[in-house]
Amino acid sequence: RLQGDWSSDVCSSDLALIYQNGKPAFTLEAPLIIADQKTARVTASGRVQAESVGGAVSALRKLASDTMIWDMRHATLVGKGNIRLYDSTGFDIPASSFKAYGTLGRVAVYTDEKPVSGWWK
Repeated sequence: RLQGDWSSDVCSSDLALIYQNGKPAFTLEAPLIIADQKTARVTASGRVQAESVGGAVSALRKLASDTMIWDMRHATLVGKGNIRLYDSTGFDIPASSFKAYGTLGRVAVYTDEKPVSGWWK
């Protein structure tokens, strides 16, 4: 699903597999995903979904939002706009934004920029 040339500085796609410590951590799926090597960021926009893969330890099964940005240098995923978080029991958690770390195993959830319940673990 790659569109463009990964040897260039910027490339777009609709599906990205994100690695953490050399192992698959989660996927990003969206109408538009742009990887920028200079900033070491992957930006996904449209109706974005992130889902844990490869046996990664995660409290959340799936995250959905309007926009997500994966910062490779800091191993963080930030989402804003129409957030929906789904845990392993299928519980749907509405929020205004989130910040996830590493393999999505630790997630700070916010409503109106205030923490909902601290860290999801």
